This record gives sequence, structure tokens and C-alpha cells, in this order.
Amino acid sequence: MTQGEEAADSMFIVYVGSLAVTVQKEGEKPTRVATLRSKACLGEMALLYNSTRTATVQASSMSPT
Repeated sequence: MTQGEEAADSMFIVYVGSLAVTVQKEGEKPTRVATLRSKACLGEMALLYNSTRTATVQASSMSPT
């Protein structure tokens, strides 16, 4: 999931592993703002408000934490 992507049509739930959440302000490097783990939800804000994604989310671990 990438910050600024078009309006969402889905949200996700983390089943296993962990995800890194980063936000990038214009002209700056991305800043890690959270780590999501099992049972966390993501993507719901863009889905509920029909807006663009507000953060970039990438897998950071595939093993249970």
C-alpha cells in the first residue's frame, strides 16, 4: 500500500508477521510512524472516507512476533 494511491476499495487485517508504516512529507525522507502486528487493521480510513492512502505500508517480518 503506497501513500497517495487512488481512493481505496479495500482494507486489510494483519494475520501473521509485522508491517512497517511510513509517512513522507513533501521534500522529506519517509518517517516510520508505526509497526503493525497480528490482528491490526489497515486501510480503513481511505475506505471509509473515499480518500487516498495516507501512509505507505510494507512487510517488515514474515514470522510471528
